[in-house]
Amino acid sequence: MPEPIRYRATLQATQSAACYVEFPYDLRALYGKGNLVPVLVRWDDRVDYRGSIAKMGGKHPMLLCRTDVVTALGKHAGDEVLVEVTHDTEVRVVDLPEIAVDAVRCVPAAQATWDALSPSCRREYADWILEAKRPETQRARVETLVALLAEGKKRRR
Repeated sequence: MPEPIRYRATLQATQSAACYVEFPYDLRALYGKGNLVPVLVRWDDRVDYRGSIAKMGGKHPMLLCRTDVVTALGKHAGDEVLVEVTHDTEVRVVDLPEIAVDAVRCVPAAQATWDALSPSCRREYADWILEAKRPETQRARVETLVALLAEGKKRRR
């Protein structure tokens, strides 16, 4: 397994407030895998992120810099960042928020869809439910979650 890789990169704009950087190395040569390599990233020696390096059709694979990371860094598209990438070999598990467990479990199709979701999709759902401040909003989001999962759909922001 390679040592952590450190390099400087320029934040590139996305359609949202998030950014990305190119990963200018060969994934298969480094990690034995050509796409969706799980990694731990340290941005500017101070903000940590757990994600994946993905090929998205460009010359190089890309590494997402989520909105919360961009905000914590105080940076914007066009700014330079120091990127440290370490291969993440831990199993990724994202559980349903407690408020949603029984509701999803009671609908087999919803449970099957949840079980098939990637950790990043699960995290997005969990964060969406838990970021609601009012219990009634959380409950409404759980109802929406169950309906979407039962139809085999992912939530779109």
